[in-house]
Amino acid sequence: MLPSLRKTLKVRSGAFSFLEVLVALVVVGLIAALVLPALSQAKDQSRATRCIDNSRMIGAAFTEYADNNHGHFVEFRQKKPSPKEAIVATNNKEYTYWPDLLSEYAEDNSIWHCPCCQYGEQHGFGIGYSKLMDESDGNDHQSVGNVDDLADPSRTVVFGDTDVVENPQSHPDAWQSVGLNEVSPDSRLQFDVPASLAWGDLEKTKPRRILNRHFGRANVVFADQHVESIKVSRLGFQKEAKVEQRLWDRH
Repeated sequence: MLPSLRKTLKVRSGAFSFLEVLVALVVVGLIAALVLPALSQAKDQSRATRCIDNSRMIGAAFTEYADNNHGHFVEFRQKKPSPKEAIVATNNKEYTYWPDLLSEYAEDNSIWHCPCCQYGEQHGFGIGYSKLMDESDGNDHQSVGNVDDLADPSRTVVFGDTDVVENPQSHPDAWQSVGLNEVSPDSRLQFDVPASLAWGDLEKTKPRRILNRHFGRANVVFADQHVESIKVSRLGFQKEAKVEQRLWDRH
C-alpha cells in the first residue's frame, strides 16, 4: 500500500473533526426544532379529543339521570353525606356534588376531568356545570330544574371547559386561567353566568368562566346532549349580547 493511502486511512479512522461535530449538532438541532413542536401539538390535540370524549359521556350521564328522575336535571349538589370515596372530596361532607350524583350513569370516573387540568398524579376537574342549574344560588333568575324550563335545549349550554380566570373584565376570548396550582380543583366544577349574583361581585368571589382551553375554543355540552367546540364569545357572555345570542340562558 502506498504511504499516502496509509496516511489517509489513518486520519479517517480517528476522531471526528470539529467541523463534522458542528455540522452534526446543527442537523440534530434542526430536526428537534421541526419535530418537538409537532409532538407538542399532537399531545395537545390528543388532550382536546379526550376532553370532547369525556364531555360526550358527561352529557350522556346527564341525560340518563334526567330520564330516570322524571325529567329533573341533576343538581349541582345535594344535601346528603358524600360517598366514602367521593369523586369530589371537599371538607364539607354534608353535600354530594354532581359528579358523584352522576357516577352511577358513567362508564368510568375519569370523565369528570379535562386532561389539561392534571398536574402530576392529581386531577383537577375542569369541566364545569352551569350556575343556571344551581337552585341554592339565590340568583335573581329562576333556576333550571328540568327540560321544560328551557325554551330550546339544543341552544342551552350546561357543561363546558371551566377555570378561574384572572382577567374577567376582558373580552371572553381573551380570558386567561389563573393557573392549575392557584385554586382548588373543585373551583372548576361550576361556571358562572351573567344572571348569577357572583358574575359581577369580583371582589368576594372567584370568577369562574367557560374558557377557550383547546386551540382557542371551548368544549361545551348542550342540554340536548350534543357537544360542540366553539369560541366562548359565541356563548353570549358579553354585556351587549342579545337574548337570542345567549347560549347559557333559559330563554
